[in-house]
Amino acid sequence: MKKISDIISLTKNIEDPRQIKKVKYPINEVVGMVLFASLGNANEWTEIEVFCNSHEEFLRKYFKMQKGVPSHDTFQRVMGIIDPTVIQQLQLEWNEYLATNDGEGLKKILNIDGKTMRGSRTEDKKPLHVVTAYCDEDGFCLGQNVVKEKENEIVAIHELLDTLQIKGYVVTIDAMGTQAKIAEKIVEKKADYVLAVKGNQETLYKDLIDYFNENDFKKDIEGVGNYKKTIEKSHSQIEIREYYQTDDIKWLTNRSRWKGLKSIGVIEKTIKKNDKETK
Repeated sequence: MKKISDIISLTKNIEDPRQIKKVKYPINEVVGMVLFASLGNANEWTEIEVFCNSHEEFLRKYFKMQKGVPSHDTFQRVMGIIDPTVIQQLQLEWNEYLATNDGEGLKKILNIDGKTMRGSRTEDKKPLHVVTAYCDEDGFCLGQNVVKEKENEIVAIHELLDTLQIKGYVVTIDAMGTQAKIAEKIVEKKADYVLAVKGNQETLYKDLIDYFNENDFKKDIEGVGNYKKTIEKSHSQIEIREYYQTDDIKWLTNRSRWKGLKSIGVIEKTIKKNDKETK
C-alpha cells in the first residue's frame, strides 16, 4: 500500500522548464501543496493559497518550504506550465491512496460534481475543468479527475469512479452524470446513487413529470409519509419546497436500464413574491 511520502516523492520527477536561478518555489512543492489542498475541497487558486497558509505547519512535515507559501498567482502560473498528463497520473496515485479504506461504516453522502477552475485559462490552453468527489460529512475531497481535451464530464466521472473505493456510500451526481452506465458502475462498486434527471434523459424526464403531475399519486405519497415541506424567507420572498419520493416504479419505461433503481422523487419549488406565485 502506498504511503503519502511515496506519492509526494513522485512530484520530484516533474520536469521544471523554469530557469533554475529564478526559481523561488520548487515545482514539486507547489504540486504537492495543490494535492493536499484538494483534500480540503480547495479548487480555486485563492482557496489553495488560504488552505496552505492555514495548514503550513502540517505541510512542513513533507516540504522544506524555505520561502513559505506561494501566492495564488504563483500556484496558477506554475501549474500552468506542467504537462497535464503528469498531473493526471499524480491524481490517480493520490486517489488510490485515499481509497484504502473499505468503507464498512454507516453510509455517507459522496457528491460528484464538475467545476471549472477560475483563472486557469491561458492563451494556448482551455480553462481547467475538474470532476471532484467530495464527502460533506468528512469535510474533504476523496478524489479528482481532470476533464481531458476532446472528452467530457461523463468520461471523467467513469474514470474517477474507477479509482475510488465507494462501498457503502450514497453517490450523488447532477444531471450531466445521469447515465445508465454510470449507475451500473456505482452499483457494481457496492454503493447507492441519487441522480438528477433533466432534459438529457428526455424519455425518463417526461415519464417522471407526467407521474408527479397526478395529484392523486402525490396524495398517496403524502399519506405514507414520503413527503416533506420546507418554507424559507429570502430576499423579500418566500420559497416553498415540497419533496415527494416513492418506490412505485413498476410502471416506469425502461426501468431495467437503471441497475439498482429503487425509488424516484421530485422537488417542487414555489416562490411567492409581491402577491405573485411562480413554480
